[in-house]
Amino acid sequence: MTPALGFAEDEPCDGLPEVFDPSIKLGGWNAWRGYGMPSMEVVLRGIEHDDFAGEIGGNQVWADLDHYTASWFQRWLAGGIFQTGALLTETLNGRPNRARR
Repeated sequence: MTPALGFAEDEPCDGLPEVFDPSIKLGGWNAWRGYGMPSMEVVLRGIEHDDFAGEIGGNQVWADLDHYTASWFQRWLAGGIFQTGALLTETLNGRPNRARR
């Protein structure tokens, strides 16, 4: 199995628009962790699902996604354990990053 990285918007999903509990974003993460695999779910503030593709997201969204994706690939595919710090950074592209768990 390959370690899993997931991205989510910080809004309720379209299928459950009235559910604001953040735990709805943890389904994939919980499944991978249940198999004992390293996993990370990044919930991006102010991002909507459509921002992840096409020209909608813009440079800031793509830079944020690039930060985590490149760091994850370096960490798990290229054996760069030093990338763990980049994945748990307190700043993201010059902006404060919220506390993580």
